[in-house]
Amino acid sequence: MMPERLATIRQEEQRQAARVLGVQSVDFLGFPDCEVENTRQTRLAITATIRRHGPDLLLVQNPDRTKRLGASHRDHRIVAEIALDCVTSLAGVHLAFSELLAQGLEPHAVKEVRLMVWEDPDVVVDISETIDLKIAALACHVSQMPDRVALDKNVRERAAQLGRPMGYRYAEAFVRLPSAPDPEL
Repeated sequence: MMPERLATIRQEEQRQAARVLGVQSVDFLGFPDCEVENTRQTRLAITATIRRHGPDLLLVQNPDRTKRLGASHRDHRIVAEIALDCVTSLAGVHLAFSELLAQGLEPHAVKEVRLMVWEDPDVVVDISETIDLKIAALACHVSQMPDRVALDKNVRERAAQLGRPMGYRYAEAFVRLPSAPDPEL
């Protein structure tokens, strides 16, 4: 399958997943699959997105390679790294990307970042009431996860493992990074 066709399929799958979750908008930045790099262009695009939407909380993959290689997709790690660069020194300050100011995209300081982790979390969120919704959203990504039975099993096992130490049936785990650059810069 040609990359352009696969991108179209995956965008539609993401829109479907967003609808399942009640997400109102999804931005696609147009970078090619498996070729994302930390460049000025990607930092500008992610900074613009942060400024446009103004989130208080940003959830990102762990930018470090983990022991669980399936959870360490290169693009996900690089986008997480870029997002952290943007949150800590670009999205919330006037000195970065002055061209965004001309577009009306004022600096925005994200208050908190959470890295998704499998080990040593400092924030564990009980998802026992919402795990079915999570699985339904993930199941929309048929091109990447065609086996719904395996998907359901794997997600429940991982969420149970993460929740067990806190007494939750199912959980997600994060490392919390407070982040608020000085907006006067």
